[in-house]
Amino acid sequence: MISQPIATGRISVNARNFVAYPFSVPAGCKQAKVEGDFETSADAVEVLIMDDKTFANWQNHLPATPLYSSGRSNHASISLQLAPSAKRYYLVVNNRTSARPQIMQARLNLAYRIR
Repeated sequence: MISQPIATGRISVNARNFVAYPFSVPAGCKQAKVEGDFETSADAVEVLIMDDKTFANWQNHLPATPLYSSGRSNHASISLQLAPSAKRYYLVVNNRTSARPQIMQARLNLAYRIR
């Protein structure tokens, strides 16, 4: 199993803003998944995982259904199976609803096998 970091360590997100971490599932891989956990001191941030099209819609406040949404939570563990095809995704730390900056600790990786 190959594991690549997506977002690790301390993540600062400004008030009414978000931070996006693009990552790609390589061609020829199988059993690709996002796994790990995050923690923050407030229930203000939301972690989302979206593909290119969904992320573009979400950024422009258009209808968008993420593959994963933590809801506003102060901690969660993620184990999300992804499609077995080469594709670009975004891990988003969303703080759009908070008037205060937030800090999150994360350990989120892309794990997969090569065929």
